[in-house]
Amino acid sequence: MLTKFKTLALSAVVALGTLAAIPATAQAGGIHVDIGGHGAGITLTAGGGHGHGWHNKRCTPQRALWKAGTMGVRHAYVRHVSPSKIIIGGRKHGHHVRVVFGRAPHCPVYH
Repeated sequence: MLTKFKTLALSAVVALGTLAAIPATAQAGGIHVDIGGHGAGITLTAGGGHGHGWHNKRCTPQRALWKAGTMGVRHAYVRHVSPSKIIIGGRKHGHHVRVVFGRAPHCPVYH
């Protein structure tokens, strides 16, 4: 039992040392450490996936509504959606406003 514990502890030290040596950009790709399981051991897997939200980074009406809210637009609603833009209506400082967002990533604001 003590031998298994020593092996597990040594494996953990080696795995953590390996993680410390990996650059931050590689960690963003998804490094997963699995300690334990049915047997005593450590599995270190470098994730090759694309991460969360990779498949659709375009601006959506929900993201445009959220961004309009952060810009101070109250009672925001979707007025129009086209393949190239999203138009949000609402009120700001007591006046009716219209904000046009592009369908590109991060919802760019068009004037």
